[in-house]
Amino acid sequence: MNLKQTESSPQDLDDMIFELLDGAITPDRHQKLQGILKHNPAARQRYRDLTRLEDLLEDQMHSAAHPQMSTPQNLIPFDRLARRQRKRIAMWSAATAAAVLLICGVILTVINVSFEPSVATMRYAEHSDYRVTYPEDVDYEAGELVSGAIVELKQGSVELNINSGVVAVVEAPALFKMVDEYTLELKNGNSWFSVSPQGHGFTVKTPQMEVVDLGTEFGVVVDPTTADEQVHVLRGRVQVSSLLKMKDVQTLTTGQACKVSMDGGLETIPVAQDSFLKGLPDGLTYLEWSLDEPTNKAFAATGNMAGLEDVVSSVVRGKIDVVPGRKDRARRFHPNNGFIQTTWPGVDADRPRTISAWVKYPKKPDAIPTGAIIEWGNPDLNAAKWRVTINAGGDAGKVGALRTEFSRGYVIGTTDLRDGEWHHVVSVYDGSGRGDASTIKLYVDGKQEEISEYKVNRVGTIVGRPGADPCLIGRNFRGTIDDVRVYQGAYPEEYIPHLMGE
Repeated sequence: MNLKQTESSPQDLDDMIFELLDGAITPDRHQKLQGILKHNPAARQRYRDLTRLEDLLEDQMHSAAHPQMSTPQNLIPFDRLARRQRKRIAMWSAATAAAVLLICGVILTVINVSFEPSVATMRYAEHSDYRVTYPEDVDYEAGELVSGAIVELKQGSVELNINSGVVAVVEAPALFKMVDEYTLELKNGNSWFSVSPQGHGFTVKTPQMEVVDLGTEFGVVVDPTTADEQVHVLRGRVQVSSLLKMKDVQTLTTGQACKVSMDGGLETIPVAQDSFLKGLPDGLTYLEWSLDEPTNKAFAATGNMAGLEDVVSSVVRGKIDVVPGRKDRARRFHPNNGFIQTTWPGVDADRPRTISAWVKYPKKPDAIPTGAIIEWGNPDLNAAKWRVTINAGGDAGKVGALRTEFSRGYVIGTTDLRDGEWHHVVSVYDGSGRGDASTIKLYVDGKQEEISEYKVNRVGTIVGRPGADPCLIGRNFRGTIDDVRVYQGAYPEEYIPHLMGE
């Protein structure tokens, strides 16, 4: 055979194979392909990869094993061509995939990307807002954390399943780094850890302390706005070391807690058994006051927020009326009379938040609204108060419309609610640190409000300190309130109509 019949470029070889499978190959090119496949092992392998025709390969092997045959058999009989044509698309796909894998392998080799094994997997609650930053030149899969990965959680919560046998739930706002499967650096956030025997020695490092597991379940609080750092042992033991100048070291057991003091030592504090999420919630954490109780002795706070069992809500300063609500009962409030005072401090600083409630204002078009639907924070300091109410019109905006105040700033809607009908009202703040018409959205009966007036101010709600009011419902309010909810996060616009039906 002419030597040239056994030589061909890779592209020409592929063309001949696909011409064969299409039934469009000429006799001359068919003879050439036969010669190439008979004398070129690499070409035969290429043919196998593209056609997957094992029966023909067996024919070829059979011919090679029986050299006594005087008449060489065709490697590719023409009578099989028609039934191979429909496979061409699949062959092209296989060839393309193989080429892509080859190219990717070359590229990864050139740029030296390392394939680090993950040290943890991460799940997040619905409507959580987070960002993961991975080390450069490290490949990763979605939902996996490698050594050095940094997670910033703006709202919501995440659950970590760490390879060392540790389960953790972190609640926003939070910032942490997975150093490795036995070490987590926590810069901000409330975190709960459950450590199996396999994870003995798991360590949480904060800016001011180091917590080493000795077989336990514990919670860690890091609040950079107050420089408050705490560890609470819910079960078992931990070793806590201050990283400040005193270098204090303590071993805590079940029911004990401490924080880093001003001088850098470790100060004993009451343990907060219920202040940590111990599982991933379905969505944003929230508190709800249904106001369905038959009497005004106490009002239950429900929801999925950590620590809600400790929230006490009761009437102060007078009485409020029990009246029919949208579904069950509601409460009618009067100015300078009773309101509901809770022990929950409210959403602090510039954290995102969503407030939802049903309200019915008396049908008095000329009445001037007073009081608040819900409020908390310090009213005497700029930006330190958060208040949702109905606009009285004293400074600006549509009288009778939904209004959100943040001390000297406000955002006011357009719908007059003084019609004696039930209305579902929602106020959503995005957590940007600035209050204006773009960061605070108002909704009435599931529809976003046009803004009639607003005044820009920063948002920095102060809670839990001298001068700050806890969450109050209906103080000096004129009208009826039902089913009040506060969510720790900003709900997206498309979800707002669902709040009406919940």
